[in-house]
Amino acid sequence: MKMKRRFQKGFTLVEMITTLSIFTVVMGLSFSFFTRVQSTVQLSESESKMQMYSRLAMTNIAKELRQASDYYELPFAGVPQAKEILIVRPTDDKSIGAMNGYILVRYWFEENSQGVYSLYRAQRDHNNEPHFLTADSNFKPSTQSASDRSNFLISAMIKEATVIEPGKQSYFMQDSQNSEIITIRLVTATYGYKHAQDLTGKKLEVKRQFRIDTSINARNLQ
Repeated sequence: MKMKRRFQKGFTLVEMITTLSIFTVVMGLSFSFFTRVQSTVQLSESESKMQMYSRLAMTNIAKELRQASDYYELPFAGVPQAKEILIVRPTDDKSIGAMNGYILVRYWFEENSQGVYSLYRAQRDHNNEPHFLTADSNFKPSTQSASDRSNFLISAMIKEATVIEPGKQSYFMQDSQNSEIITIRLVTATYGYKHAQDLTGKKLEVKRQFRIDTSINARNLQ
């Protein structure tokens, strides 16, 4: 009985190269698609956080302004509206459910080393004085000082975002006709770094913007 030999035909070198080329192209396209999807998801998450922090900051500022007994905008040369304010407001003693003196609160915009602006808040005791004192304008705690951050409860109110043009697009402004009306506009943006075409450096690039503004009736101003 004769046995028939069965010959198995393998891949040729050309077929192998072609297959590897197609596989490489498919994997490259898949990786590129995955990267774009991941970037879109991350940008959407950052945008959601930006809007959340912006609304929360606006809510907190509005609450304090409605309680304010005194208000002052610190002027800056070349800026049409204020990018820094001081307010005096009563503090609540939750243990007895009543007012227990006043605090001085400062809001200001500050740029960090990466060129990102944030909105900061700090406070200190103002005893039983509902109006500004002469030395209050000197209340300028440093975000770089650990003792100031602790003593004056310094907090960055805008995270996952940068504030756009403080004093111009983002600002505080007291109504010239009615001093009880204070307008706040906050324009924030998600950001990233864009590399230069020659790869010699990178610059900050705005991705998406969000604007929120309101007018507060600070009817307790004295």
